[in-house]
Amino acid sequence: MPPRTPRDPAWIRIADRIYTAAFVLLPKPFRSEYGDCMRQAFRDRCREVARGERSAFRALALELAPDLVTTMGREGMQTGFGDMAPRQFALMGCLCLAFAGLAFRDAITPPVLDTAVAIRNRFNDFVDLRRIEAREANTRRIAERLAGNSDAGSKALAALLYRSIAERKQNPLYFPDNQSESLYHRLPEKADAENARIRQLVSDALRASDAGAYALVRAAESCVPEDGCDRAKVISRLEEVDSGNAYAWTLAFAEADARNDEPARRNALSQLGRAHRYDTYEGETASRMIRAADAMGLDDDAATATLARDTTRAGLLYDQQFLLINDCVKQSRADGSSVVATNAMNQPFAADCHRAFELMAQSSSLGLSTFGWHLLVRSDDDPALRAEARDQLRDRYWLAGTRFEQGRVFWNGAEDFGSPRERQAWLAAFRGGDGEVASLRRWFIARGLPAHAPSDYHVPDENLAPRAR
Repeated sequence: MPPRTPRDPAWIRIADRIYTAAFVLLPKPFRSEYGDCMRQAFRDRCREVARGERSAFRALALELAPDLVTTMGREGMQTGFGDMAPRQFALMGCLCLAFAGLAFRDAITPPVLDTAVAIRNRFNDFVDLRRIEAREANTRRIAERLAGNSDAGSKALAALLYRSIAERKQNPLYFPDNQSESLYHRLPEKADAENARIRQLVSDALRASDAGAYALVRAAESCVPEDGCDRAKVISRLEEVDSGNAYAWTLAFAEADARNDEPARRNALSQLGRAHRYDTYEGETASRMIRAADAMGLDDDAATATLARDTTRAGLLYDQQFLLINDCVKQSRADGSSVVATNAMNQPFAADCHRAFELMAQSSSLGLSTFGWHLLVRSDDDPALRAEARDQLRDRYWLAGTRFEQGRVFWNGAEDFGSPRERQAWLAAFRGGDGEVASLRRWFIARGLPAHAPSDYHVPDENLAPRAR
């Protein structure tokens, strides 16, 4: 039995079909007489390339393609171009362009790539802008709906929504909608209209007879002194109305820090140590947002649900807590590791910080409570506390859906809902307004997931209890 001929690679069969298809540009008599020989020669060259005996570029671009083009030109001239159909002229032109591209690829590639990147960036920028405009329009609709209510809390929440629009305009790099390079060429915009609306809404909220703790907290987060809003006035009212709330004193601490007022900073931290809860009112914010969407007939609107989810954090501005944490946690080691200030000269200060961490740990906000437990572990070597912190942190990492290989630590509101049913389950879980941790547990149960971390849910030790050194 004769030896079996090895089968050609798949790419040779595909290339042979393409090469044969180009024969339509040759006169029919020439194809009939020499077509099989040309195809055989083409396959032989391809097999040499497959065996590594010849360079693919040299065989295809410098030998076979030029030979095919010159043969088409010679035979076309001998037969007469007048007999060629328009489609044959078009195909011959495309083939000549392809050959020119191969021959002059080094000169053509850079400008072509630059043009392609510029077109892609312009397209991505267009898509980004349309998405941002749609999101802002949705935010404005809900904000104006809230602003039309008579209660101070709704007006303050409307001001916070306008603050989110102003922040996006003034600091576009902090709000990337995707990873397109065009985003980083976008310049800041003025937000004069939004800032004027914020000042008006905050003023209306302060004048309202029912301006309680919730309204004052949201108004304080909305106010930016650089934009003409009197945050100090709002904070002063908040200190009187919500003195037992550590978050109110955190906002006061941030305000004093902005003024470089050291006595006011120290007083805010001392008052924080005497507080008995750390309430950011993120549960009430979510509930108000969802109720407003319900009243507008937007209960099944994905953009509105996402906006409501984003506001479940401690406002849309999340910096105040970090000012406090940075002041309590000192960078005191040469290797850059953090330790909590606990030396003898700072015992009162350290005690207030420790109390702040305890209150944070009990917060209904997922991010803040996670921070609080981590900071408690760093500042206290008590074995019982470490054991409790380990269980609490495992639970919170479970709620956060953390995947450490991706570097995510918090459920940050940036992920998309998997389905309309999942979105509806989220809305139902947060409508009660009792806070992020409790609402997430209900959401997990509705999705068929455990509300607490399963026993086999593993979190690396360094993520649970980093030791103070």
